[in-house]
Parts: sequence; C-alpha cells; structure tokens
Amino acid sequence: MDFVAIDVETANANMASICQIGLAAYSSGSLIDEWKTYVDPRDFFDPMNMSIHGITEETVAGAPTLPEIAEPLLSRLNGCVVLCHTHFDRVSVHQALSKYGLRLPECEWLDSARVARRTWKQFATSGYGLQNLCDHIGYEFAHHDALEDAKAAAQVMLAAMQTTGLTVEDWLRRVQQPIDPSAAAAASRIRREGNPEGPLFGEVMVFTGALQMPRREAADLAASVGCEVADHVSKNTTTLVVGDQDVTKLAGHEKSSKHRKVENLIAQGQEIRILRESDFIELVALVGDKSGSLLDRHEPAPSTQAHPLDAEETGPWMLRGGEAVPVDEAFEAWTSGDLGRMLAALGARTNLVDRHFLLMHIVGETYRLRADRQMAERCLEVARMHVDEFPQIACALRREFGGTLPHVATFQHYATLLTECGEFEKAIQVCEGALAYDLNDGTTSGFEGRIERIKKQAARRSS
Repeated sequence: MDFVAIDVETANANMASICQIGLAAYSSGSLIDEWKTYVDPRDFFDPMNMSIHGITEETVAGAPTLPEIAEPLLSRLNGCVVLCHTHFDRVSVHQALSKYGLRLPECEWLDSARVARRTWKQFATSGYGLQNLCDHIGYEFAHHDALEDAKAAAQVMLAAMQTTGLTVEDWLRRVQQPIDPSAAAAASRIRREGNPEGPLFGEVMVFTGALQMPRREAADLAASVGCEVADHVSKNTTTLVVGDQDVTKLAGHEKSSKHRKVENLIAQGQEIRILRESDFIELVALVGDKSGSLLDRHEPAPSTQAHPLDAEETGPWMLRGGEAVPVDEAFEAWTSGDLGRMLAALGARTNLVDRHFLLMHIVGETYRLRADRQMAERCLEVARMHVDEFPQIACALRREFGGTLPHVATFQHYATLLTECGEFEKAIQVCEGALAYDLNDGTTSGFEGRIERIKKQAARRSS
C-alpha cells in the first residue's frame, strides 16, 4: 500500500519550468514523510501561472535550480510507486530533468485521475479535477500549493482503494484497462488480414478482455507477423489472446464469453491455443523481424549509448525513449518559447515527441495572439497540421510516457478558434477526436461539455 504522491507548479506554459515541488510519502495509509521546495526555473513567470499559484520571481529568488535538488528528489522517487493527479506532473518532471540532461526517476507512475475515473461512475468522463474529487470525499486543502496538492491526490487514492478494495498493485494494472472493460471489449469489432509473408500466416487470432495495449494496435501487431485477426470465435479460430479481466464487470463469470466458447470448442476437439497478452507479445518478439516490426512501438530496444553524465561529451542532451540523444533544433525551439524560432523549426527533422511539443507550443502562442488575423490563420494552419499528425504522434507519446498521453492543448484551442470562425461542425469533429484519445480539456465538463456549448452556439447562430 506504499506510494509517494508528487505535485509540481510551473512558471509558464513550458512544462519544464518547474518552480515548486511537493512530495508526500504514505505507508499503510498513513503519511510518513513530506518534502517541499521552491525551484528557480531559470525561466520567465507568466502572469496567468502566477495568478493560479501565487509564485513569482521574487518567491524563488535564491531557491535551488533543478540540478541542485535532483539528488534528493530522485532518492525519494526511485524504486517507488509515484502518484500524480493527471499526467501533467509526470510529464513536467520528465521534461525538466531532460532539459538538464539528468536521469529520470526509476519508478512506477500511477495517475490518481485515472484511478478516480474507474472508481466513481459520476466522474468517469468529466468532473475528475482534484478540487472536485476532494469535495466529493470530504477532504479540504489549499489548492495549487505543490505539497497540499500532492497530499490531496494521495487522499483521492486512499479513498478509491477503500471504495474498491483494490491495492496499489491492483490499480497499476487497472488503470491500463478501459474505464468499462466489458463495454470496451464488446464494442471492439476489429478485423485484419494477415501479412502473407509473415511467419504466422494461416493463424486466425481473436482478442478478448481488456488489453493493456490499445486493441487496434494489438491487431496491427498480430497482422504484421501474418495472423488474420477476427472479431469473434469460430471453427476457424486457432489462437485466443486473453487480456486481464475485471471480474466484477463480467456478470459473475471469471472468463469472457469468447474465452468460455473457446474452452467449449477445445473440449469438442478443436485445436486452439490460449495466450495471455504478455505471451502474445513475447511470441511476436520471437518470430517477428524486430527491426521493422510494429512491436517496436511497445518494446523499445535497450539503449547501448552511454548516458551523457557518464561520458566525456558535455551535451546538451535530452532523453527520448529512455536513451540520451543530442538536443535537436525542434527541442531547442519549443523549449525557448520564442515563436519566431519555433516557426523556423517547423521543417526541421526531429522525433515525434518533440514534433508534438513544437506544434503544440506554436498553437498555444499563436492562439494567445489570435486577435491578430495573421496569428489566427497561422494557429488554424498549425493546429490542423498537429491534429492530422496526431495518430502517429500518439503512439510515440504513449511509449515515451508509459502508456498515457500528456495534456494536448491543441484540440481545445483548435475547437475554440473554429467556433469563433463559425465552423461549428469542424469544431465538434475536433472535440470528438480528442475524446477518442481519452483527452480532457481541463474543465469540469470536459470535451463533452464543450461539444454541447458549440451546438448551442450553432443553434443561436442559425436562429
């Protein structure tokens, strides 16, 4: 039941600009240690951020920089389950440490917002902000102080554990599953033709249960090594891949209907193998060509490059996929916050993660300046580019951030700007796209509420 809760505050929209960190360690449900420090981000303080947390340049004057407190920070995180509310704090820590070429914490991350969405039905799709959840469980705290927020996230976690009876270890698995695993599985109707050159060509595979990887990606992975993927069990089925099940969602059965049907067919003499998801991934790794296999999205090859702190090179470096790589033009541009520099880097060759942050920061800055018509047009152009590229970007982000997606402000900015231009249908499509990726816009009602507001505006415009 042990875990460490963390929260950070930032100086501006750059998630690497950490200006305060709070940690709270819990064991057997009790607070056993806490730690808070201001951090000099060596960056500017945006008035918007200051209005939220009240931290200013004067507040952090004389405070240590992140490299100066990296050792005590990492010593408190390494080897622990680290809890944060939404992905923001995790991504922020990742980006800030990467900015200085520092090692990332060796820990398991757990998102208390994802826990809450799977604990209380009323918060499954909206309203799972920290303040709202603490109101629900009756916990009072001073919002936007890093230590206070860390303790609040911990209280949400403890309340969820008490409500569900699940342990921290259980929740590490549960958050990788859909909010309603049985509904997600029932809704999946995914078919693939197998690669005729694949080593498993001729196999007919069916997936069941809640997989840790997205169902469509699992199907792509199977097809890449030759398997035909079917959406139901039949006399042609040769392999069933079983995901972890949430027993309470399966009408009292410990196995899905597909699983039980396969067992009946096996009893009747049909040859069908039953594999766990982890066995399926290992099978693909053994038979597939990993140099070009879709498995690379889930199983990155071990890094053979020395970490910059152990090498003679002085950098600058960043960490991507757990590997130290030289900083490139796109990374330097988006971390600078300079719009001209970011626009100049649009054509630069880079990885998908830094491509994402470059596009998102351009959208954010041009959106802020959208009163200027040219900035509004540029915002629409780059936002459209970002949304179009996001299917590929999302895979890279999930790999980089342990299966979760960081906050993606582009969708809400793009939808707002389209609404302001009167393009209501396009704005709704953008919101629906965000929902498909399980994104939230940070508001209580989420993208669902945004869609309803857009529809009301469209109705008023047409009347």
